[in-house]
Amino acid sequence: MNHGFDWWSFLKPHLWLLALGCVLSAYHWAAGRSRRLPPLPLAWFILYAWGRPLADLLSHDALFPDLAPWARTGFDIVLCWGFIRLALYVAVEWPRRKSARPPMARITRDFLLAVLFTGSALLLLRTRGDVNLAGILTT
Repeated sequence: MNHGFDWWSFLKPHLWLLALGCVLSAYHWAAGRSRRLPPLPLAWFILYAWGRPLADLLSHDALFPDLAPWARTGFDIVLCWGFIRLALYVAVEWPRRKSARPPMARITRDFLLAVLFTGSALLLLRTRGDVNLAGILTT
């Protein structure tokens, strides 16, 4: 009987995500050193691409069965935050960089992101994590 861990069966569905993590990490690194590449906000996507396979590894073979659903929900929130950050950049920050208008104030951007991040986290915790948020929202 072979009780060893079959890495190929685990990695096979995650190869595209790990490859995406490599590509996004390389772009993020290159954009920081080049003036030709626009610096896109990719940190949330990079965290998701490297962290989601790790979360699935924790749940594989019942290593940490209680942690697995929360890790998946947490990384779903991270992915949602990545889309929110990228959408704000594309809709507001990038057009302001290309035009003569001054950039959005950092405190305004951060407040808007905090509101959107909190709303999306609450929504995903309620729908994906089955968390009853009535007590949190009423206090």
